[in-house]
Amino acid sequence: MRLPPKHLIQAELCRRSFYYFLQHFWHTIIPDDPVYNWHIEYLCEELEQYAFRVKNREDKASDLIINIPPSTTKTTVCTIMFPAWCWAIDPTMRFITASYSGELAVDHAVKSRDIIKSEEYKKLFGKVTIKADQDNKKHYENNSGGSRVATSVGGTITGKHAHIIIIDDPLNPEQAVSDTERKTANRWMNETLSTRKVDKKLTPTLMIMQRLHEDDCTGNKLKKDPDIHHICLPAEDGAGVKPAEMRDKYVEGLLDPVRISKDVIIEEKKNLGSYGYSGQYDQAPAPEGGGMIKDHWWNYFDLSEFNDQSVTWNFVIDPAYTAKEKNDPSALMAYCYHNNNFYVADVAEVWKEFPDLCKFIPEF
Repeated sequence: MRLPPKHLIQAELCRRSFYYFLQHFWHTIIPDDPVYNWHIEYLCEELEQYAFRVKNREDKASDLIINIPPSTTKTTVCTIMFPAWCWAIDPTMRFITASYSGELAVDHAVKSRDIIKSEEYKKLFGKVTIKADQDNKKHYENNSGGSRVATSVGGTITGKHAHIIIIDDPLNPEQAVSDTERKTANRWMNETLSTRKVDKKLTPTLMIMQRLHEDDCTGNKLKKDPDIHHICLPAEDGAGVKPAEMRDKYVEGLLDPVRISKDVIIEEKKNLGSYGYSGQYDQAPAPEGGGMIKDHWWNYFDLSEFNDQSVTWNFVIDPAYTAKEKNDPSALMAYCYHNNNFYVADVAEVWKEFPDLCKFIPEF
């Protein structure tokens, strides 16, 4: 039996699998070798389902939120490669893509266009070409009616309608601490972007971001639509992983042990502090005043206040029995409870093997 030409086989494999397409076109826009952690294929398969429903003009099942740490290839997968693949399966699709920065949104759109204009894409999907009279970095169209418009959050998109809306990082960390910036972003998404759909029953909104604040765009959307399809993949395993079965994919409690190793996590905790790390990496932003334990509950005291008091000091230890700083430390605390208050006299974290830890305890 005579097989079809190789490029036709490659084209069909790409159409059938977004993940295959991503691997095939990776070096078209990225010179570095890829690190294919399991979550990349998983996200590709999830996005596929949305694209095929749009291709068949079926009602959307739900909008989608993806919360995932930085440096996990989320933008390459969701905002750059995905629209280019969608045109390979249905060049009539229209996109609106947005980010907190107009310059960043344009950069994403240009990289997608670079794929579409590449010789390999032309060889596999030659019928898809960018129209010469509408080939702008912010807005380009193909010869089948498909289009892509790139904008910033808060930007003007009057008169534009999309089959798929993609929002990639609607806020940056600096904007997220501003009540005004957060409210502006949430209002734009709820009142402006939501009206830019070809068909409200058909058009899904796909939002990809790292968590930055309790009331960021993810928090706002979850309050309005608690049943939305929510994928949450924190850097470290925990109760926040969604869907819960994805926890089985974590390796030694880590989402991506190659790029977000224990050493990287230790460094990022130092750089970002506990508040920044809990949002951007653990996808669990805490209130600025504290979560279950509030800032204003804490005061300082002098141990000499207890010289004439009859109190019992308690010592608690959460041992880890390791001297390797890439692992969790042993934690120690001395405290007492007196007159309806807890008094913490001292705390320590140490990396020691069991024998050395036993020697350290009396010193503490």
